[in-house]
Amino acid sequence: MLLRKIDFADPTIQSKLDLSSLNANLSWNDYYASYAYVIYQTMQAVFDMPYPYSPHGKAILFLMRHTLELQLKGELYRKGKTIPYSANVAEIIDELGKDVPKEIQRLIEIINQDQNGHCYRYHVDPCTKSTYFNSTKVIETTEYFSIYEQIVNAGIYKAEPICPTLKLHKDWDLNFKVTHELQYWHLRFQYDYIIEILLEGILNESISLQNCYIPLLFLIRHAIELSLKSFVWDLENFNSTDFKNSLCAEYKLVELHKAFDTFLGSLDVKKMDVEMQEELIHLRNQFNQHHETISALDVYNELFRFPGDKAIELIKIPLADLVALYYCSNSILTFNTETLIKEKILESTSY
Repeated sequence: MLLRKIDFADPTIQSKLDLSSLNANLSWNDYYASYAYVIYQTMQAVFDMPYPYSPHGKAILFLMRHTLELQLKGELYRKGKTIPYSANVAEIIDELGKDVPKEIQRLIEIINQDQNGHCYRYHVDPCTKSTYFNSTKVIETTEYFSIYEQIVNAGIYKAEPICPTLKLHKDWDLNFKVTHELQYWHLRFQYDYIIEILLEGILNESISLQNCYIPLLFLIRHAIELSLKSFVWDLENFNSTDFKNSLCAEYKLVELHKAFDTFLGSLDVKKMDVEMQEELIHLRNQFNQHHETISALDVYNELFRFPGDKAIELIKIPLADLVALYYCSNSILTFNTETLIKEKILESTSY
């Protein structure tokens, strides 16, 4: 993680990450344009990479699916039609009627792999506890980007660019295999990559904070959720927790953190080496110190993806502090049950 070297308490850094003066009254089109902007900036960075981007595919696929959903709902808004609360694309298409362009229909066929996009956001289906895709599943996104370029040029549904020119790339370059992650923390790292691209761009002033802060807040919140879910998934497998008592379907950070903190409080700190003790203290302090921010992330969770009746109170989200918490949350992985058993801090029957 490149930004670990950044001092987020530095006033200059805090100023560059200050959300308080930004416009929070965003329309459907603003949300769509913001998510499209983030995909474009990500893909521009991808094209400069000396290695394939495919291992980070699920995070970018979420952005692509969500941007298309925003575009379709924005079209409903412009036409004065009912906008479904659901993320089910079939319901949105029903509202749009029979005149949906064939290009849009093909985009949906490629990107829409489940009813609500959870297949790109989570490692397993919380109801079945099985993965969403088989081991060979590939999403042919080169075709998607090509078609999207066509709808931008044709002005269909006020399409915004989501990718630089594809002319220098072969068809297979940008096809994303969606089974690279083996655990929740692998998926967390996929989201980390996009967050890094955005934060570095903001700090070096090549990316506009106003244009990207909505998706950025979603991505950071979701990365923290994935770290906590990684812990929950690990612990519930360790304890053979039944479905009725499982937290795998829980999305609130406050509830997931409560389970994590309860577990940490049960550990015998004296069995840890000094370095692990210090990491544990720092981790718990960070979450406790930013409890109000974490609560705000839960309150505004939906508003990080869709416009609502009320705007986000950006003053309640100190982005520099949130980024520091986000980086700290990565150390949750240190306290997985396998490591704790190996270090003789946890016994198989001790919790």
